[in-house]
Amino acid sequence: MREILFRAKTVDENEWIYGDIFHSGACPEIMRIHDYKNRVNYAVNPETLGQYTGLTDKNGVKIFEGDILSSDKYPYTSDGSQNYFAEVVWFDNCPAFGLYVFKAPKSEVRGVAEGSEFIEDDLSDMEVIGNVYDNPELVGGDGNAAD
Repeated sequence: MREILFRAKTVDENEWIYGDIFHSGACPEIMRIHDYKNRVNYAVNPETLGQYTGLTDKNGVKIFEGDILSSDKYPYTSDGSQNYFAEVVWFDNCPAFGLYVFKAPKSEVRGVAEGSEFIEDDLSDMEVIGNVYDNPELVGGDGNAAD
């Protein structure tokens, strides 16, 4: 069975926390794993809420919705240049996790490799390099590449 886990940034401290979702009032709350016995809930920014995909990158880092991935393989990298990144997204119409592949902001590559694709079971050649919330410069702006 895959691990069900969520992450989000707290409203007060703007720090990442991980745990289970609890709904209370107007915004979701998330519980810290290490405070499970105390059942301490933290108000979170719902815009930053993302679920764990059940997969890890080549370094064993857990991959969540909103993470930005990179790879040393084509089309992400070619001729030593980082040409594309991928944002982990949820496809509402499938429903499934997927990747939205987009051109790296500083890439000068020509051609079309942008678009959506389903996540394969193996992302062991990929690496989490950031997320759309903390690293908007990786998507060339202030938010999700998939918008």
